Amino acid sequence: MGGTIVSKYKDITNERFGKLVVINRAENKRRDALWLCKCDCGKFITVKTFNLNSGLTKSCGCLKNKNCHKKYNQYKITGDVVIGLDSNGKTFTFDLADYAEVKKYTWLVDKSGYASTTIYSPHNNKTLQLHRLIMSRKDNFIVDHINRNPSDNRKINLRYATHSENGANSKIPINNISGVIGVSQRKDTNKWIANITVNYKRKFLGQFDTKEEAIAERLKGETKYFKEFAPMALNES
Repeated sequence: MGGTIVSKYKDITNERFGKLVVINRAENKRRDALWLCKCDCGKFITVKTFNLNSGLTKSCGCLKNKNCHKKYNQYKITGDVVIGLDSNGKTFTFDLADYAEVKKYTWLVDKSGYASTTIYSPHNNKTLQLHRLIMSRKDNFIVDHINRNPSDNRKINLRYATHSENGANSKIPINNISGVIGVSQRKDTNKWIANITVNYKRKFLGQFDTKEEAIAERLKGETKYFKEFAPMALNES
């Protein structure tokens, strides 16, 4: 293992060469033996026996990356909760009960706040989001973050929802001036309007003189149509 010289006809499955671990013999019409190897970074590469033996190939190429040896995730355990830190300094949270499974992967938090990882395979790489790892797939349902914080992946904050229910628990648009989803002000009359979207259909709830009246009506609509999927942020207004 490591730098041991081997015959190109010897089975070197499971042996390590630098950052590469040999998975199995790769199909090759030529006489040279090729080996499918998995790099410590997760990527797969096929390598000739000579290149492994001589040390010409020690990784999938990631050794040329100056951040190759950087530890991507750090974890702090507080009671039953784990706070993860990615390589960009962004945090994500999950239950201690899921720690053993979560730490198998390298996680990055995207600009929307979702922690995700790339699972590499010889034929098809795929992206896995942390909340999907924690909550198994359920047909016709998606995983909803109850408090609308996608970096909070504690089970108490995750639930199955239809696309319509998930939309009901959406974030407040950037251009919203009322601070409440579905409440806006008409520029021509300065009146406040309350609307709600149910099953992809917009319902008019009323027009009011004050924002507070419009918010109150929107809250009634939330309770009536969304029930437990009503946006929590309405209680913060």
